[in-house]
Amino acid sequence: MARPNNTALRKLNPQRFMGLGQAPGVPALQQCLGSKFDAIQVIEYVTWTIDLPVADADVASTFGDTINLFGNTSSVPGVASVDSSFVVNGILQTDMFLCGYGVHVFAEPERWAQIGNGISPNAGGAIVPSPDAITQNDQTNGALGPAVASGATTVTPAAVEWGGPAWRAAWHLANGYRFVWTVNQRINIIDEQLADVSYFGSYAVAQAAGDADVVIAPYVQRLNKRYASFTGAGASSSAFWPVTHRRVGSVTSAAANVGDFHVTRDFDLAAVTSGGLAPTQAGCCSPFRKLPRCCLIERGLPIGMELVANDSVHQANFQSEISASGAPLNGNGTVPELDTPTGSTGFTLTGAQVMLEQTLDTPPVLVSQAIQVGRNTFKGGLLKIAFLLKGYEVMRDWCAFLQSCDANGNLYFSTGGGGTSQYNPNGGYVPPGAMYPVGTIQGGPGQR
Repeated sequence: MARPNNTALRKLNPQRFMGLGQAPGVPALQQCLGSKFDAIQVIEYVTWTIDLPVADADVASTFGDTINLFGNTSSVPGVASVDSSFVVNGILQTDMFLCGYGVHVFAEPERWAQIGNGISPNAGGAIVPSPDAITQNDQTNGALGPAVASGATTVTPAAVEWGGPAWRAAWHLANGYRFVWTVNQRINIIDEQLADVSYFGSYAVAQAAGDADVVIAPYVQRLNKRYASFTGAGASSSAFWPVTHRRVGSVTSAAANVGDFHVTRDFDLAAVTSGGLAPTQAGCCSPFRKLPRCCLIERGLPIGMELVANDSVHQANFQSEISASGAPLNGNGTVPELDTPTGSTGFTLTGAQVMLEQTLDTPPVLVSQAIQVGRNTFKGGLLKIAFLLKGYEVMRDWCAFLQSCDANGNLYFSTGGGGTSQYNPNGGYVPPGAMYPVGTIQGGPGQR
C-alpha cells in the first residue's frame, strides 16, 4: 500500500500541519514556532457530555479517583455522549507537535428550582393530585385518592433543581482533582490543580446573568425519562410531579379530616437564572494554556492526561452532586435522592396540643396535623468535560527533520517506547521514551 502523499495532505488544511504546509526546513520551522498561540488550531480533543443525574454504579466506575477522558472508549458508563476527534480514543495516528492544551468544564447555563411531589407508582394509570403541602390525614383519609389511602401509591414531598447540581459539580471537580500528564509511566510533565489550569463555568454573575421565567413542563418530561432509564438496584422508585393544587386548610368529611384544596397553575413557570461565564481564578481566564516548551508526541502511544483526585472533601461533594441517590454525602441510598434532616423518615409528632390547625368547618375544630420530614430531590442538567490539544500534525518528512535538529531550545523530544537511543545535542545519548530539551540547530543527527 502506497504511503500518503505528504504534500497533498498538507494542502488540505496547511494550518494543521507542521511547517504550515511547507516542506521541511529551518525557515518553515521558525515560522511555525513564531505563530501566535491563538492562531494554532485544536488538533485533537475529547468531550464528555454528562446528563445528570448519574447512576451510582457509574459514578463509582467513571468518576472515582481518576477520570480519564483519553483512556476510555466511545461508550463510557455514566457519560451520555463522547465526542472525540480520535479514531481510537487517546491514540494518535500521526505524530503531533503539541504547543498547548485546554481543559474545559462547562455546566448547564440555566438554573431553576420548583417544588412538587415524588409519586410512585400511578396505580391503574390514575393521575394522582400533587398538592403543594400534604398532611398525614390527607394521605390516610383519602384526600389524594384511594390508591394513596391504601398505600398502593406513595406521595413524597419533593423538589426539582435544574442546573444547580451541575454548577456545583463543576466547582467541586475543579477543586477536588488535579490535571496530570504522565509520560514514561512515572514522569509527570504537568501536575497542577484543575482549578488553576482549567476554564470552567457557567456561573451567574452580574455582568452576564439574566433572570426570567421558564416553562418547566418540557424539563420535567426529560427529567422523568432520565430517571425511568435507571434499572436494577439503582432504579428510580418515583417520578416528579409539579404542583397541581394548593392546600388552603382542612375540613371534616365523612367524619375524617381531609385537606381543602383549589386547583392552580402557579407552578407551571419557575424563575430561572441564566448564567454567564465567571472565571474564578487566574488560571481560568484563558481557554487554553501554552506550554513553556513544545512537545513532540509520537503516534501510536497513549496520551497520559487524566484527572486525579487530591481532595476527598471536594471529591465527595462532586460525586454527591451528580449521583442519582445523592451518595456519598446525601440521601439514604435510594433513587430519587431522599434527604431528611437527621436521617429519620416518617411524619412529625402529633398530639392533643401539638401543631393544631383550625379547620374550615362551621363551627371550626382544632386538629393536630403531621407532615412528612423526608424530601425527594430530583436533579437535572448537563455537565461537560473536555480535553483539547493545540499544535500541529507532523508528517513523516517533518518528523524525520525534527528528529535531526532542534529549534533553539524550544522543543522537547519524546521518543516514546521502543526504537534506538536518540542523540542529544546537549551531550550523549538518551534512552527510548526519554524527554529532553534540544540544544542548537547545529546539533548532531538523531536516530529513530
